[in-house]
Amino acid sequence: MRTTEVFGVSNEQIASYIERNQVDERFIEGLQRNKHIIVFGASKQGKTSLTNKHLKESEFIRIN
Repeated sequence: MRTTEVFGVSNEQIASYIERNQVDERFIEGLQRNKHIIVFGASKQGKTSLTNKHLKESEFIRIN
């Protein structure tokens, strides 16, 4: 495994993603309701990894 697979900024799923059952389940529930979901938080908290794990990139919109 290379360090770029664990650290850094990427749209790809990173190897260091830690699933948080409560967060992932709540995100999935929101997706099933077909409502808008806003994912926010400080830098490097796993926002992109969470969305990449459960959605294809064509299924979500990023607002920076």
